[in-house]
Amino acid sequence: MRKRRFSSIIQRLLLLILLLLPVSVLADGSETLGPASIPIASGTDVIAAGTGLAQSQPGAINLFIPSGVSIKQVLLYWEGAKFAGTSGDDTIIIEGISVTGSLIGTSPSEKFLGYRADISDLNLVNVGSNSLEISGLDFPDVSDGAGILVIVDDLTGPATIDLRDGLDRAYINAAPPETTTVTQTYSFPPSDQERTAKLSMFFASVAGAASDGTINRPTSIEVIVGGSILLFSNQLGSFDGEEWDTLEVFITIPPGASSLSVQALSRDDNSTGDTPASFSWLTSALSVPPPENPCIELTKEVKTPGDATWYDANSLQTAIGADGDVEYRLTVNNCGDVDLTDVTINDETLGITDVNIGSLAAGEERILTQSDLPGLTWFGACDTPDNKVNTATVSGIFGQQMVMAEDSANVKCVCIEIQKDVSVDMGTTWEPADSFEEAPDTLSGAMYRLRAKNCGGFDLVNVTLSDDDLSPPINVNIGMLPAGEEFTYMFDS
Repeated sequence: MRKRRFSSIIQRLLLLILLLLPVSVLADGSETLGPASIPIASGTDVIAAGTGLAQSQPGAINLFIPSGVSIKQVLLYWEGAKFAGTSGDDTIIIEGISVTGSLIGTSPSEKFLGYRADISDLNLVNVGSNSLEISGLDFPDVSDGAGILVIVDDLTGPATIDLRDGLDRAYINAAPPETTTVTQTYSFPPSDQERTAKLSMFFASVAGAASDGTINRPTSIEVIVGGSILLFSNQLGSFDGEEWDTLEVFITIPPGASSLSVQALSRDDNSTGDTPASFSWLTSALSVPPPENPCIELTKEVKTPGDATWYDANSLQTAIGADGDVEYRLTVNNCGDVDLTDVTINDETLGITDVNIGSLAAGEERILTQSDLPGLTWFGACDTPDNKVNTATVSGIFGQQMVMAEDSANVKCVCIEIQKDVSVDMGTTWEPADSFEEAPDTLSGAMYRLRAKNCGGFDLVNVTLSDDDLSPPINVNIGMLPAGEEFTYMFDS
């Protein structure tokens, strides 16, 4: 650890003064990180980059913003150390523009100070490659470095963006509370799918070659998610230049997980015997993609040939009437927020088996008729009088998950039967007498019986019995004939 001299007497006086000052002086987090004290934009990702300034200035922050995103917010952070009785530096120059920041945290001794400025309105960061010159940082002891954090939005749906900042010091051999940092715990909506989250962090004052003659100063970043502990060992070492580190780590969020904890430690995970590093933890920004919700819907409609209107007909109460062929239409809708592959249609009654219609983008709807999917016309559906109900299913794939939906359409076949019988013994026996050979002999006339039966699924109205062969002709309106019922009409001739 680099030696930094200060007067213990002045230190005590400064601590006393600090206790007498308003709480707002502590800004966002002293010896801890906390939620930023300024509004933080929503978006889908956080991009971070920095530069070490301890060795020389100006430095350059190089960062790349991908195409297809909008830049929502740009935050500039910097940190340095002062001697007792001196002040930090709340101003910095970026691309020739002087920027004044807010104090966001100090170490327990107030030797190390962190600052932040929202520079979104300067419009210095654009889509593509950016190289921003940083200079003008003048801390009495050392100006460790600066970093830029950019929140972007690619319009795929708001991610969980949770930014913590402040200044949290850690050194294994220091007195508490500076021995370690405070664990940061984030919460986010769970998902049925595995996701990849990103932690974007700034660290300062980690010994590098210029400050300590060696980079063998171990560190450990410990992440706990879904009951598993992940270690990122020795990821700090003035890798952005003396003495600054930008660390971005990608974390697999298992299905069902709704929280993540991270802690930066002055610790030797590999038991090398090297003295762990001292450092200042300035920011920790978590970005978690929104839950991915695959969803598929199916609507099956039906009509008779020549009819211009399609009917949903989900039940017998809403069924259509038909006396022959019927036609079907399927509407498949991706009601989720992710694309689906291998979208497959099945309809056993119509003989449609495992018909793959390809992929369906999130929000996309596809309408299928006979021209798209042979089999969607049921020829002779009402050749038999029973009610017809058949169900179609659709399935789609997202990752390892299958989503399914089904819908039915109902048809009531229109059917009426007529039976004419004759009796020559005053109604004691009745004969169908469908031919002259079957006709009974009589010398005194005959009685006739007409039986009309509704053999379909609909109630029939304005049912009329007619027989023009008799004298006089028969023409009787019997009104309504409910489904399944029979009407009998007898007369002499």
